[in-house]
This record gives sequence, structure tokens and C-alpha cells, in this order.
Amino acid sequence: MAFRIVQHDSVPTTNDLIKDAIKQGQPEGLVHCSFKQTAGYGRQGRTWVSPYGGLYASFLLRPDVPVEQISTIALVVALAVRDAIVDAVKSCCATVDGLMSDDCRGIEDAVKVKWPNDVVCDNGKLCGISSELIRGALCIGIGINVFEPFGSMSVSGKNVPAYVADFIPGVNHKLQADSLDDAQCDLLIRVRDSLVSSFARYYRMWESDGFAGCVDSFRSCMTMLGSRVEIVAVDGALLSSGVVQGVADDGRLVLHDAAGSSVFVSSGEAHISRIS
Repeated sequence: MAFRIVQHDSVPTTNDLIKDAIKQGQPEGLVHCSFKQTAGYGRQGRTWVSPYGGLYASFLLRPDVPVEQISTIALVVALAVRDAIVDAVKSCCATVDGLMSDDCRGIEDAVKVKWPNDVVCDNGKLCGISSELIRGALCIGIGINVFEPFGSMSVSGKNVPAYVADFIPGVNHKLQADSLDDAQCDLLIRVRDSLVSSFARYYRMWESDGFAGCVDSFRSCMTMLGSRVEIVAVDGALLSSGVVQGVADDGRLVLHDAAGSSVFVSSGEAHISRIS
């Protein structure tokens, strides 16, 4: 399957464009991308601030897989985004004076996936991901922080953003206006093309072999291993706590609790609230 990219400068939200396409019965493979969203949203309908400086993309998928496999798609998307960021940074760094900077050489270790579906580095969150099942089809929403936007943003805690451009020498990391110049558009397009290529590769693997076909790659770039975490339900109730051991072949997070027993947590029912 070849993905069909429709590029926009600014839209209310790329997710709604994909939802309209689903209702129209369009085939899978459609990708709406934008450099800005005026009404973006993420998981569970949370507002996703989407100014110029980011890449915002939504995919239409109609996977032919068992229903129990659907919940693992968010982990696969996170893995695809992580690899896309790494590949885009490497391709940019290779063009700067023909040398690879120290930042670029460390990009493989710097960019991690945080279960279930965040892409992070030491400075903060590089990407957010949403997935919605609509009439048997999937709408996958992705927002990648590429440049620091013009002006100021109010953020706190776990949502402090990090930016792909921070890893690339010789690039103006912060936008100087609420607009994009040609060089900034070029980097955003490079990230977009890396994302579509990486996603196509992992999506085919996931359709064929399930999350088990991607799990080794996920484990190799997973953050929080050995950290003590608290798991809370959507309503905020504490479900469990323990030390992160990894991720199971079916995508569940594996913890060891205070009694030394293994606890398995599904991404559809809970998320990580606190890390220590």
C-alpha cells in the first residue's frame, strides 16, 4: 500500500479531515498533514496546542487484524515516529559541512519511546499520538514538535516540549515569527517523509505479525526501564505500582510490584502517572 499525502499549511485539525474521509468510505492510506492546527486535540480529546513549528499528521487505516490487536497500534506508531525523528536528524546532519555532529551521533540513544505512545528525550516530549476507532477504521493522529514556536507557550510537568531541531547544528531552533521560511518548511517536509516511510514499514509488520513482530525494536528504545512508576485509571484511581521490567509481546507494560510479582498493564485502561 502506498500512502497518499495531502499537505496543508493550516487547518482546524487533521483528525477531522480523516474522520470525514472514513465516513465517505475512502480507502486506507490517506494522510493529511499540516504545519499548523487551530483546534488540535490528542488522547481522550485533550487540547493539543498546534502552532507553526510542528508537524501534524493524521492517517486513515483499515487494518485486517483481530480486534484484540487494535489496542497495540499506538505503540507501533510511537516506534515509527521515534525512528522517523532519528532518520530525519541523521539525514540533516550528514549535509552540514559533510560531518556528523556530536548531537547527531547520540541521536539513537537520545530519542526514546515512553509506554504506551509518547516519544521523548531528556529535554521533554517530542511527540504526542492519538488513535480512534471509527466505523471499523482507525484515525491515527500525530503531532511532532520540530521547532520551538514563536512567542510563549504555557506548559508544565510531563508535557514540557522538546524539539527535533535541537539536535541539528546550524539550524535556528526557534521561529522568529508566526510563519515558516523555506528552510524551515524543508525540514518539516523531511520529517514528514521520514514519518510516512517509517510508518509504512512498521504498519506492514504489525498487520502481518502483530505487535510481537515489533516488540524487540520497541524494547531496544524504551525509556523508564528500572524506574518505579504508579499506574492510574482514566478516572485517576491508583491501580498499581512497581518497577518497570519491559513490555510483553502483546504490548502490555510489565511491572514487578512490592511482593515481587509480575503485573501486566494494558494501555487502553491505564497510563503512567508518576515516575521515581
